[in-house]
Amino acid sequence: MAAAGAVTRRSMPLFDGGVFLGDVDVLLPPGTESASSSCMDLGQPAVFPRNEIRISRRSPASERFMIYIPNFWILAGGQSLVTAVVEDGEEELQLIAMQSKQVKGLACFWCWSAPTGLYAACLLMLNNRCLALVLDLDETVVFSNTAEMFQSRLDKIMSGLEDSELDGANESAMSDEFNRTFNDKQLLVDFNETVRSHDEQGMLRKPSGQLEFITRPIIRLQDRNAVLTRIAPTDPSTGYFVNIRPGWDDLKGYLNTASGRQRFKVYVCTMAGRDYALEIWRLLDPDGRLISLNEISQRLICVRPDCKKSLERVFQDSLCHPSMAMVLDDRRDVWDERDKRRVFVAPPYKPLVDPEDKVISGLV
Repeated sequence: MAAAGAVTRRSMPLFDGGVFLGDVDVLLPPGTESASSSCMDLGQPAVFPRNEIRISRRSPASERFMIYIPNFWILAGGQSLVTAVVEDGEEELQLIAMQSKQVKGLACFWCWSAPTGLYAACLLMLNNRCLALVLDLDETVVFSNTAEMFQSRLDKIMSGLEDSELDGANESAMSDEFNRTFNDKQLLVDFNETVRSHDEQGMLRKPSGQLEFITRPIIRLQDRNAVLTRIAPTDPSTGYFVNIRPGWDDLKGYLNTASGRQRFKVYVCTMAGRDYALEIWRLLDPDGRLISLNEISQRLICVRPDCKKSLERVFQDSLCHPSMAMVLDDRRDVWDERDKRRVFVAPPYKPLVDPEDKVISGLV
């Protein structure tokens, strides 16, 4: 019986496919479960299934490799590095040949586990110098209102203007906001009632969850970088006045270079409804350069308002690790505690208050 906290040493046979290579010593860190366990838990140190090490394949060659330990990835560099892969159901063990730091000239393997396919996917992103970017929608890259939302805002501003202690500067600012809100509401009301527009094809989710292509009435206000659209084409109450944040086109151009290389693999995580989110993203990325139609179902994630956003949820259907991602959102408090440090907080986009978005001059 090993002493508490001691490293456990075990001998195991090493196979390359069906070829026996010999026995190797395996050093198991303190707290490692029995080596006979076939259950892999990323919260526990990795152990080998069936008390053997059977290499099934090699990873792609790379100038970089990553080591997983609970909650962290460690990135190292070298030349034409390849890991040996031991498959175990939904998990895989990665072995990288190294020189021992304790015994000069002694060859050894470092070993860690990860969900199947995750290592190769993240390695491809690193080799392409591409990370994941998770975007919020409302008040981060767009500001949307229905006629009812406009009216609610007008009522609130009017109530504030009736305050007898309101100073001149605030009164002027609130009056300007009231006028902008009123004018935008009238544009939306006219759009809902008369629909002098052209049609564009968009997406709507069927009850089965599949995407259906539909035609929506659209008015684009090019001079304001705004769009009037309707989520349900025949229902005027679903009309939205959508302001797109200044700088979005510049950011989109940065994310995808002129040569077509992606600097970031883009995901969307929003607390809005899915049909609304699909239409807003279509307005932002109409040609599918950031997210293709084939990937939109996996990379546009809608979270219930009573839940926290999390990168684990964002990537549950994608091969990407949270450590490979950054988040752009106007709020950090809506994210899971583990992910808050990855959130870059953008000042909320509120064009009715600050039409020029002077706070950050857009996103870039």
